[in-house]
Amino acid sequence: MKDAARGRLPPRSHPTGPPRTIMIQPRSYIVALALISVAACARSAQHAPAPQSPSVRVTRPTASPAPSAAATAINPVGIYDFSTNAEGMEVTGTITIETREGGLGGSIATSATSPAAISSVATRDSTITVVAGGPEGQVTMEFTVSGETISGGWTFNGMQGVLAGRKRPN
Repeated sequence: MKDAARGRLPPRSHPTGPPRTIMIQPRSYIVALALISVAACARSAQHAPAPQSPSVRVTRPTASPAPSAAATAINPVGIYDFSTNAEGMEVTGTITIETREGGLGGSIATSATSPAAISSVATRDSTITVVAGGPEGQVTMEFTVSGETISGGWTFNGMQGVLAGRKRPN
C-alpha cells in the first residue's frame, strides 16, 4: 500500500521483532575477506592490459672452461728466506728464483751447504717445486706460498725436513 501523499510503501513490521545483529566468527571473517580479495585480483588481472616492456634478451651464463695451470699458477720469481732443522741442527737459507734466458733459474744457499744452482722450477697453483744440485748432492724443495709466508718440505741425500719462511717483497 502506497502512501498516496509521498509515493512510498509504508514500513514493514517484522513478525519476530526488531532486526538482530548476526555475529560472524573471526576465522570466517578472514576467509571471506581472502576470497573477496582473490576474486578482485583475478578480475583486475583479466582486465588489465599486459605491461609493455622493452625488448630484453635473456641469456643464461654458460660454464667457462677451467683455467689452465699456467693461468692459475703462482709466479715463482723472487727471493725466499727459510729456516729448517736438519739432523738436529738449525739451518737457514735463501732460495733465489730468477728469469733467465731459456726459462727460470737461480740458486739455493744455506748455512750448512755451499750454494747450489737451480736446475728446474715447477709451479702448480700456489706450490713451487725447485730442484738444485751442487757438490754435496741434489736437493728438492717444495713449498706453498700464501701471501708472504712459505711452508713446505725438502729432501737432500736421503734426509728430509720441513721448511718455513717468507718471500721477500719485490
